Parts: sequence; C-alpha cells; structure tokens
Amino acid sequence: MNHTKVKTFLEVATNVAVLLVALVFLGSFVWHYFAPAEKVGIVSGLSKGAMFSSLPGMNYKDAGQTLILALSSKCDFCTENMPFYKQLIESQRHNQNFTRIVGVFPDTENEIQRYIQEWKLNLETIPDMDFNELNLAATPTLILVDRSGKILDFWIGKPSEEVQQQIIKTISIGAGI
Repeated sequence: MNHTKVKTFLEVATNVAVLLVALVFLGSFVWHYFAPAEKVGIVSGLSKGAMFSSLPGMNYKDAGQTLILALSSKCDFCTENMPFYKQLIESQRHNQNFTRIVGVFPDTENEIQRYIQEWKLNLETIPDMDFNELNLAATPTLILVDRSGKILDFWIGKPSEEVQQQIIKTISIGAGI
C-alpha cells in the first residue's frame, strides 16, 4: 500500500514538473515573439556644431556650405538612393549661391568612376577615404558643413521620403535660395 502512494506521488510530481517546464517554455516563446524588438542603433561620432575632418583637396570656404555624401559603391542603400542624390545635385546646379555637393568613398578612383557613370551622376568625388578616420559609422551618411567645416546637420542611413524633402529644403535655405 505504501508503495502505491509513493508511485502515485511520483507520477503527480513528474506531471506537474513537465507541465511547469512546458509553461515556462511557452511563456518564453510568447514573450520573445510579442515583445518589441530592440532597435539596433548606429553609433556616430558626428555631432552638430562640431568640426568635421578636413578632406583632401577640399576647401570648405569655396562655398557657403558643403554637403558631403559618404557613399560606397558596394552599399545597397546608397544605390537605392541614387535618384535622390541626382535630385540633390540637380537642385544646386543652377543656383548662384549653391551648396557644394561632394561624394566621399572608401572605393578606388576606378570603382567610383564606374559607379557614378553607371548612374550618370555629375559629382565631385574623393576616393580611398577611411571612414573610421572621419567618424562615419555607416553608409550612406550625409553631412552638411558650413564654410569653416562646422557640422550644421547630418543624416545617417537611408532617408525616408519625408527626410529627403527636409534635406532638400535645408540645403536650399542654407544656400540662400
């Protein structure tokens, strides 16, 4: 008789343990499935008002402001945004107080020329840039600097339509249009 009670107790305890493990597993699955995902952020070394690194052969004083496009020919987001970059360049071409637009690339001169010719982009470029030295964490990154090289604004990643319009407005107003 004692043996039957022990056997029954062990069966109940085992069933309860299996049920608890199943509930913990199911709860964990539901929690991870429905909990908001953490957004991975890009840490940038850029800040408004800070001085941006000087670029080889570039004098920021040559224009009221300069928009630096940090791009890579291997960046899918850069390629997806080519129509927007063309629009930016075209918007400044016929303005007397234009915003100078310069592309900086980690790529070689040949890679850049192939890339911008493919997209029919009329863009002044600087090849072989080390983005780490420029505190750039990702491509595309757009940096707007004034004549002294002070960062007026910057945008990291693929800009939404709304942000694209903000960038166009910002460079147009700043250029005295």
